[in-house]
Amino acid sequence: MLVCPTIVAGASTIGDSDTSDFAKDEGVRSKLSEEWLNAIHKHIHSYPQGKMEYLLETVKASHDAGVDIRLGPILQHLMWAGWCPEQVCTMNCSCG
Repeated sequence: MLVCPTIVAGASTIGDSDTSDFAKDEGVRSKLSEEWLNAIHKHIHSYPQGKMEYLLETVKASHDAGVDIRLGPILQHLMWAGWCPEQVCTMNCSCG
């Protein structure tokens, strides 16, 4: 089994991202239907009591339990959380 953590989605849910700016960008807005824009705005900051720390701890606990983690956009969040590049690469099965 492998997991692709949705740290970016989680970050926007707890209000720890620039998702609202992304959704306001005219280049983005012009490509999304009103239904999609409404969905984005309903999601942003919908769980403010959450913490980025909890999201990252969940990823680490999954990795420690033997679950393969595939990294993508979460790389930057892991680095912000204090993980060194070597730690991040050992979690990324496609690193080589």
